[in-house]
Amino acid sequence: MERQIGEPGEFLGGSMASRAANIRPDMKKVRQLDVPHRTYRKYLWVSMGAAATLLALAVLLYSLDYTNVAMGGVVVGLTMISVGWSFRKMLTGDAYRNGLLVPGIITGLNALQLSVVAEVQNGDGPNPRGIVWGVNQITVPALSMHPEQLGEQVPCVVLFGADSDGIYIDYEPRPLSWGTNEPAVINSAHSSIDAEEWELAALMAERATTIPGDRTLTFFNEELQYVPHIPES
Repeated sequence: MERQIGEPGEFLGGSMASRAANIRPDMKKVRQLDVPHRTYRKYLWVSMGAAATLLALAVLLYSLDYTNVAMGGVVVGLTMISVGWSFRKMLTGDAYRNGLLVPGIITGLNALQLSVVAEVQNGDGPNPRGIVWGVNQITVPALSMHPEQLGEQVPCVVLFGADSDGIYIDYEPRPLSWGTNEPAVINSAHSSIDAEEWELAALMAERATTIPGDRTLTFFNEELQYVPHIPES
């Protein structure tokens, strides 16, 4: 049975989003607008090019009887292929199918800034700092399907990265509009996030922009108080 927008996603990277978009992404649009996708695609080509060069060099060195050096080149080349393969897996649009569906708020227009709010507790251990929420502020070169105005509510999908002390300390957000041209998808995703969560997101997004300091990700506790992840001296 096909999963619907707002229902749990499939397992991805050892975890499952409690609320996912569950869409088949428009990969042409993803390749045009999705900034992380373009970055990973560049890394893929660079790593594969480097691997091919190293393997060719290893063959040359082997023919010249530099066997040990050649074998080292083979090992490094195969490692580069493995790295490239990991980037290839990030180019399949999985974020739009199985990433966590969360609220985003436009908080800046010059350049276009989006504040994406997600619950960052991972439930895998103690959370001594009491952090519950993260606000990830990203600059997007283009959005599509939304008016570029302050306070605009933008459904987003996120993939979580590293974790520490019971929370995810990094997550990668994408506007859902990067992966679809269908207004009905955007509307359904917006409706699956209730009004209270949108209000909460707007409040935290506003607070995050007023806290001094140069950072991308801002953390808040259950009382919506700012919590520095790294203690300030």
